This record gives sequence, structure tokens and C-alpha cells, in this order.
Amino acid sequence: MSQPESALGVAGNGRDPRIAWHDPQRRGRMLLGAVSLMVAVGYLVEALGMPRGTAEHPGPGQWPIAVGVAWIVISILVIAEAVVSREVGGEVELPTGDERRDLLIFLGATIAFVVLLPYLGQYIAAALYGVAIVKLLSNLSWPRAAAYGAVLGIGISFAFITLLQIRLPVGLFGGF
Repeated sequence: MSQPESALGVAGNGRDPRIAWHDPQRRGRMLLGAVSLMVAVGYLVEALGMPRGTAEHPGPGQWPIAVGVAWIVISILVIAEAVVSREVGGEVELPTGDERRDLLIFLGATIAFVVLLPYLGQYIAAALYGVAIVKLLSNLSWPRAAAYGAVLGIGISFAFITLLQIRLPVGLFGGF
């Protein structure tokens, strides 16, 4: 890069790195933020169709509405940060090796949780997901990962279903 190009802040490819769209990482963050924003708006629209209830007896729509609003705010902040900030930038490097394997396991476990949730119910699906994630993120043996994951999944489900009284899928075993 010649001295005048460096002084102007122009990259060797003739693109100005100060413009967010020309930086691959910043462009990726803007696109991810935009997709997230669209999904969040759709989520909020669906949540607004659910009964809200009252302060004493919250309805099933109360928490999803709060999540939808927070999701929209976070998506807008991600887009704004990508446009304004020059702290992070450069080429995008996709994960390889163990990092790629871990990413694919996490993605597969998350998709399996979403698919199995209506059939197995919150308690069982969350326990299985907890086991998979604890095993993925730790070096624990399978029995310890299974115990911690099950306790985590069942505990979180109990907190939402029983303590917060949020109706979640009960699955095939809901009658037991």
C-alpha cells in the first residue's frame, strides 16, 4: 500500500475500510443483525397475539412479549455497533478442526431440542439438551455430564413451568 493510500485510509483493493459494508466482519454483523431483527419482529407479532393476563396472574404472552422486545433492541444494537465501531474488522475465518466439530454438535443439539420439544416435552427435551451441552463444553465423564445436564435441564424447566407458571410443551408424557 502506498503512503497516500495509507494516509487516506483506503485499502489496497481500493475500498475504504471506514465504510462498514466494505469490511467482511462488520458486513456479516450487519446482515446477522438484520436477519435477527426480522425474526424478532415476527416473534413479537406472534407473542402479541397471546393473552397477557394481569400482574397477579400473568398470561402466557407476558414473557414472550418481553423477550421479543429485548430481542429487537439487541438486534438493533448489533447493527448499530457494526456500522459505527471500527474496533473489530477484517476477514472472516470459519472454524476448522475441533472448533468446527464443536459448532456442528452445538447446532445439531439445538436443532434436535427444537424438533423434539413438542414430542418429548420441556422436561425431557431440556434434560437431553443439557446433557449434550454439558458434555460438549466440559471434560466431564459421561455419567457426571448426564447428571449435571439432567439437573440443569430439569431445574430450568421447573423454574419456568412451576415457579414462573409459563406454559411450555408437555409432550407425550404430559399426562404422567
